[in-house]
Amino acid sequence: MARGAADERAISPVVGVALLLAIVIALAAVSTVIFLDLAQEREPQPNVILEMEPTEDRITHHLIHEQGDRLDGDKLRLRGAVDTRALEGTYLEVGEKGTLLPVRDEIEVVYVGEHGTEYILDTFDPERTAPSPDEGCDWVEERTDGGTDGITIDGIVADCDVETTGGVEVQNGGTVLGETVSDGNQFDGDDATVYGDVDVEKVLNLQDGTISGAATSRTADVKLGNASVGGDVLAQKVAEVVDGSRVDGDVRSENKAVKVLDSTVTGSVTSTEQVKLDNATVSGDVYVDEADFDCTDSTIDGQSCSEYTPKDPE
Repeated sequence: MARGAADERAISPVVGVALLLAIVIALAAVSTVIFLDLAQEREPQPNVILEMEPTEDRITHHLIHEQGDRLDGDKLRLRGAVDTRALEGTYLEVGEKGTLLPVRDEIEVVYVGEHGTEYILDTFDPERTAPSPDEGCDWVEERTDGGTDGITIDGIVADCDVETTGGVEVQNGGTVLGETVSDGNQFDGDDATVYGDVDVEKVLNLQDGTISGAATSRTADVKLGNASVGGDVLAQKVAEVVDGSRVDGDVRSENKAVKVLDSTVTGSVTSTEQVKLDNATVSGDVYVDEADFDCTDSTIDGQSCSEYTPKDPE
């Protein structure tokens, strides 16, 4: 019995050493994981100064890179905007800007690092926000039968790009949070808002509404009455800007006349046929043959009709 007890006492230190070694190894493994996690979380935050300001429609806003590091748009999230990934596929350098559409009273610009680390680069209070969506892309797809039929957006907010070969009608406060394209027909808007470009095959007609981007008719007229367009207006035929309308870009007709009546164009006006201005303000130049320039009670590039000579359209 004495010999057996001595053997047990000899084994006990060996077991203790093994247990201690196992504990050390486990602690080392845990420490390694913690160290790696901490190392990943130490990915540096971009050093930038950002600003946000509303565009002419007061709802769409520009995020402006004022100073600091180049920003990869694929790593930015715009919390509180219609499209939180609106800057994907772009890079923001100093002096450049991206466009967003707020739907909340606070916009957070978030940088997402390589290991999932998130930094809030800045927080802004937009001047105004877009209305909350009533329908999304599934509704648009159903109504257009997959992009082949016409669609009417009557008094509701559709959060989707509207793309179809049919006609598009937006009325009674209807709103599109995205671009609007008809590859085979027209756009007819009455008390309508589109936050994006409108590009259609046939006539583009907007009365009492807003297009935040450009307005293009590939084969026909663009007609604006008491309407605003945030980008350029391009018509294959007549471009008509009347009844207190405003275009924050250029207005151009490829083959017919441009008429600006009781309205404002902050860019240039170009036509190969005729330009008619009446009680109009054009901040840029007018490009048309002098014989085809009809101007009354208007200013062009800060000059009155009698003082201004149009530029060669070629």
